[in-house]
Amino acid sequence: MKTIFKYLIYISLILFFFIFISLWNLVSDGYDKQNKIILKLKEIIPRNLAVKVRDTLFIIPELKTRNLLIMIKNLF
Repeated sequence: MKTIFKYLIYISLILFFFIFISLWNLVSDGYDKQNKIILKLKEIIPRNLAVKVRDTLFIIPELKTRNLLIMIKNLF
């Protein structure tokens, strides 16, 4: 049981470092390479899915925070 846990830890660490190095290469090569990758991703990902993810990640949490602040303001 302990050996399986050790293997999982090793595999996860190796995977983490691989992803970290891959992303480091992406952002360290300059704007042109980043822009090319973003344009390729835009070709692959459908527009409606990208809009859904954007709205979920950026707009909705902002609205929740605004509503919480309004509730707190109304309490005092």
